[in-house]
Amino acid sequence: MSPSSGQVYEFECTDGSHDDCEATVSRSFGIVGLSSEQVEQIINDDCVTLTPADVARNPQLPLTPRDRVALAANRTIDWEADMEPTMCAACARDGRHGAH
Repeated sequence: MSPSSGQVYEFECTDGSHDDCEATVSRSFGIVGLSSEQVEQIINDDCVTLTPADVARNPQLPLTPRDRVALAANRTIDWEADMEPTMCAACARDGRHGAH
């Protein structure tokens, strides 16, 4: 899989209200090689802290000159990641979100 196609990550459905809840959601963030902690960070914060190694694995990331300076100075950058949807298809269709 090329870095530009991303990697598919699997995580728990954040809703679980539907009787047919699939329990997991599969998503690609356009970034390869994220740790489970980094995926959890995206789920909780809609961003992820990337290291120089993460950036090197993902040359397709459109870093600005400011991002590159911050990465060199701090050895990390925070990258925004779109986290929608966070629930499985069954719960998303259900409309009762969170009503167990």
